[in-house]
Amino acid sequence: MEPSGTTDSSTVTYQVPRDALIRVWWRRVMLQPQRLIVIALLAVLIIACFSLRNGLEYAGIVLLTFLIMMPISLYRVLVRTVDGNPQFTDIRTLEFSPSRLVITGPDWKAEMPWTQFKGFSEDETWFYLDIAGNGLASVIPKSAFTSEQQEKFREYALSLQKK
Repeated sequence: MEPSGTTDSSTVTYQVPRDALIRVWWRRVMLQPQRLIVIALLAVLIIACFSLRNGLEYAGIVLLTFLIMMPISLYRVLVRTVDGNPQFTDIRTLEFSPSRLVITGPDWKAEMPWTQFKGFSEDETWFYLDIAGNGLASVIPKSAFTSEQQEKFREYALSLQKK
């Protein structure tokens, strides 16, 4: 382990709002390729059921109900998850270096090497560090970083994808 406060490390403080975290996680999970394939197949089956008639409309109604309830149920699960664990929305201090991240909350601390993350992505507002292939990720607001810190963070995170 390298000592805290080395010249290659940077520190930012941030808090992800509850509603923003739920919205980001919901979007990421719903837009996973395997989930989109299931949605497309369900849509085709629903159309087929209503087109073929002969009593298949009832199966189409059941499938349509399932299709409508899937994103609603996912949203409710994510709300319960975030509301059930205040660590997700705590104010955090993130110290990052080329080898690791140290995330500190009010009454907790986590230290992780970059290699623990499965992937890195970003959009105009957030950095995402993927922990597993399920769409959930550590969500870090870009607004917490200076431009130089963003470049450093991006460089360190992208280096994990090259390994």
